[in-house]
Amino acid sequence: MKGSKNFPKVSPKEFSTARNTVKIVKRKSKMKPIKYKHINKGLDDKKN
Repeated sequence: MKGSKNFPKVSPKEFSTARNTVKIVKRKSKMKPIKYKHINKGLDDKKN
């Protein structure tokens, strides 16, 4: 697997595990879509 700046070199097994973790997180966020709202609000306040 090719390594890059954003994604360091990992074995295919670790890579698939990471992808499955992302899928689980996305599935959870569908149940609680407002989980990270406060983080985005803080970033918007800094812009203004």
